[in-house]
Amino acid sequence: MSDPISLIIGLGLLIFIVFSVIKKVFKLIIISVVALACYIGYLSYTGNKPPDIIEEIIEEVDVDELKKSAGKVEKEISKSLKNAKKDINKTIKKKIK
Repeated sequence: MSDPISLIIGLGLLIFIVFSVIKKVFKLIIISVVALACYIGYLSYTGNKPPDIIEEIIEEVDVDELKKSAGKVEKEISKSLKNAKKDINKTIKKKIK
């Protein structure tokens, strides 16, 4: 922790790991939603009735709330990355001086 170079590398790796995890979770959510939409489209096309559980999920999902949550997460990640960038720049400037 006393070596600024190690601190910079550690912060960079931490940011990279957090960002990667969030990207993977977001991709998983998008893929799940697309698969569910395709399944519902298929059932609609064939005239079959979707299972009760799917109807319950569709009724419970609040799209506006999901958009708000995604916006909040995006803002928090952006803020965290900006703060980390500032911290890294401060550490570099201290090391140069």
